[in-house]
Amino acid sequence: MSIALPVVIFACWFALICAPSGQLAIEDARDKVPKEKRRGVSILPGFPVFPLMAWGLAVAIDRFIPPWGSWVSTGLHGLLLVISLFVIIRDFLRLRRMRE
Repeated sequence: MSIALPVVIFACWFALICAPSGQLAIEDARDKVPKEKRRGVSILPGFPVFPLMAWGLAVAIDRFIPPWGSWVSTGLHGLLLVISLFVIIRDFLRLRRMRE
């Protein structure tokens, strides 16, 4: 098992959980919500629990079909990471344009 599997899984889930914060920031900026009343997102319990479950599932699949659990999990989580980063960057750029 390589170190890439848990790194990709944890990075993916962190980005996936933080992605909605951009949309909330855009809505708060559009509605001119005061700074002290702006909304946010919580990473708990999704961040520590779900990545560990995904990693455990990949390791369990590797016990029966050796490389496939790691390959499939890394590939799917890599794809979700790219999509989540695209959404985060898009929302950041939209928010920056709104504030200018």
